[in-house]
Amino acid sequence: MAIEIPIINASSFIEDVVIDNVVYSLHFKWNGRAKSWLLDLSTQDGELLVAGLKILPSWELLEIYTNTKLPPGNIFVLDTENTDVVPGRFELGGRAKIIYFTEDE
Repeated sequence: MAIEIPIINASSFIEDVVIDNVVYSLHFKWNGRAKSWLLDLSTQDGELLVAGLKILPSWELLEIYTNTKLPPGNIFVLDTENTDVVPGRFELGGRAKIIYFTEDE
């Protein structure tokens, strides 16, 4: 079942999310110089699994990674307006939804 990752209005925040019955920490960071959002994904106990993923519209963020501790599905950036424009500082969670799709979806 697909789940939408909760997003808050802050330039840096961490969401602990249960994905496929495992708790992961997702650290979202706004990079003002690059004008883009970045994502780090860690285990609940702080082991960094992936760092500095640039959040791009219509992109499967975990597609190229093979770490067996990563969720088996994929995190996708859904552009609700189909603009294919990199989400700005205040668009994450609005125009750009972060969705986790299970391996079966």
